[in-house]
Amino acid sequence: QQQINIVPQNDAKYDCEIVFEVLPMDDSTNWDNVKNYILNNQKKGMKVIPNSLQLVPVAFGIQKLRVTVHMTNDVACDDFEQLFKTAEMEQQVMNVTICAFNKLRKN
Repeated sequence: QQQINIVPQNDAKYDCEIVFEVLPMDDSTNWDNVKNYILNNQKKGMKVIPNSLQLVPVAFGIQKLRVTVHMTNDVACDDFEQLFKTAEMEQQVMNVTICAFNKLRKN
């Protein structure tokens, strides 16, 4: 069985794709601020896919943010979660969880 390579050429250096779910502190979370913060504070070895930032309804008007991130093997998932350990984000984000993990290429 032959594996189909679906990784875009410019993302060939990334080893995995992780889908995170960002859960709000409450219904007053400003998602535009959270999205801008994520896009402007990426670390080396990770690339947030801008078109992947989508709000998903949870219940009672509360939404969560789903984010797809491409990472190299030398970056840990905790590095993305650490983005939210600032005072500004701790007031808006309750939790960050891994929703899906996909290997992009064989080593």
